[in-house]
Amino acid sequence: MYDVNWDYIQEIMKRYVTVANQEFGLIITTAEQEEVTNKILEHYIDHCTEYRVFVNSTDPFKFTAWMGLFFYHDIKKKSAKRQQYLVIAVAMMIKFLKDNNRNIDIKFAQKLLKMTIYDKDTNKDYLAIGKNGLYMAFRSANMVKIDENI
Repeated sequence: MYDVNWDYIQEIMKRYVTVANQEFGLIITTAEQEEVTNKILEHYIDHCTEYRVFVNSTDPFKFTAWMGLFFYHDIKKKSAKRQQYLVIAVAMMIKFLKDNNRNIDIKFAQKLLKMTIYDKDTNKDYLAIGKNGLYMAFRSANMVKIDENI
């Protein structure tokens, strides 16, 4: 029913784990990777069902944003370094933008990060953007077309 590109999700996970280890000194176990991958797949099916989305392409922003939030909220919620799991996702999405000749202001990216942290963590979750908001912010930045006639 849903065309899930398992290999692509695994590729994004491999990149995420590499960045976590090499740039942040964080260890993500195989079991944690599998748990987050399963959460991504469950969320993906819910996302497609709710919005009646039929996906026909891969989207690194969606899986990376969700990955960061699942590590942050569910897997590493007791870690003193848990915010770094969101920073990794944001850093990866900034790189994806740059790979597509796009960019996002670093102060805006930091604000997105802060607004994402409010999701579930405070009694101010109404100020949060959540995993879909983080995804859509970066996806939108990637899709912006510059009209030189304006």
